[in-house]
Amino acid sequence: MSKLTYICIIFISVFFSVSYLMNDNSDFVSEEMPEMPLPLIEKKVKKGLNFNLYEDPEIEEMKALLEDHKGSSEPLVRAWSLLVDTYTSSDKVKEDFNLLKDEGFKAYIRHKKVNDKIIYTLHVGPNLDKKKMKTTKDTIASLHNKSPEIQLYQE
Repeated sequence: MSKLTYICIIFISVFFSVSYLMNDNSDFVSEEMPEMPLPLIEKKVKKGLNFNLYEDPEIEEMKALLEDHKGSSEPLVRAWSLLVDTYTSSDKVKEDFNLLKDEGFKAYIRHKKVNDKIIYTLHVGPNLDKKKMKTTKDTIASLHNKSPEIQLYQE
């Protein structure tokens, strides 16, 4: 072994010996860490918006589905979403978004620019089960006097 290795071994040995022999004369008292509740899985959207988005438990299911599909030549199972309505007012889309979220629907908003105007679309989903989306469509149509349209979900 080299001289450097011997020096390191001696240094570490001296360090442990001194640490063992020294008495702690400080009046510092250690306390146990209190139990902290787990935080909500909540994500703030953008500053100034008055609603929150929560993580979707079906995301993990969709990720697993994608992992299982890797390397397969068969087409991937598609996810479905509802186009609830189209809006030109951000206030109106936020109002309907909050209403749907309060009723337990997985709502989300998209926007695009058309002829120098911003058009907002309100969606519910995505969901892998098209039958469930048909039931959701009927529920939203009856509760909100809307005519939702089932679409393939696109990121």
